[in-house]
Amino acid sequence: ERVTYAPPQESQEEPVIVTVNAGDAAYKYCNQNLLSMHVFPALPVFQPVNSQWMTVGQERVTNIYGWTSFGVVAFFLLVLCWRLGKLAFTVIHGGYKSHGRDMNINFSDVDVIDSYVPQVKSEQYAYPLIACNIDNICESLMSWKDPSQPYDYYNLTKDVAGIFEGTNFTVHDNAFSKIAHWPPDDDE
Repeated sequence: ERVTYAPPQESQEEPVIVTVNAGDAAYKYCNQNLLSMHVFPALPVFQPVNSQWMTVGQERVTNIYGWTSFGVVAFFLLVLCWRLGKLAFTVIHGGYKSHGRDMNINFSDVDVIDSYVPQVKSEQYAYPLIACNIDNICESLMSWKDPSQPYDYYNLTKDVAGIFEGTNFTVHDNAFSKIAHWPPDDDE
C-alpha cells in the first residue's frame, strides 16, 4: 500500500512518498503530554481514546500526583480568595481595632494637654515659629509659653499678612495649615 505524507501548508517541505508493505511494523504517535491537551488535573482518564500508554502502576502514581496538584492549586486559590475578601472588607468597613480599654477620662479633663501645632524652628528665636493660624485653639494646648511675648509674636500667618498689607497680593487660605479645637461646653 502506498501512503503520501503531506507537510502542513505553511511548511516549505516537499511531500514525501512512503511505501508500507503488509507485515511492516507500524508506529503510532503517542502524545504523553497531558498539559498540551489543556486538561487539569493530569489524570489517566484524560488519555486519548485508543492511545492509552500507562501501566496500572503509572496510572496509580499519576492519579496521586494529579489530585495532589489539584489540592495544592485549590488551597492556594482559597487562601487568595480569603485574603482578597479580607482586604475588600477592610477597605469597605475600615480596619481599625482598638486595643486596651476606655479609661473614662475625657480628653479635655486631662491636666496637661499638648497638641500638634505646625512649627518651624529658627536659630534667631528662642521659641519655634508657628506655621498656622492659632486663633481657633486654646493657648493651653500649646506645648511652650514665652513669658515675655504673646504667641502672635511667633505666628508666621500674622507676619505674612503684615508683609502683604497695602499690596495687590493676598495670602491664600491654604498657604498655612489649619488647626482648631472645640472644647466641650461647661454645662456638660
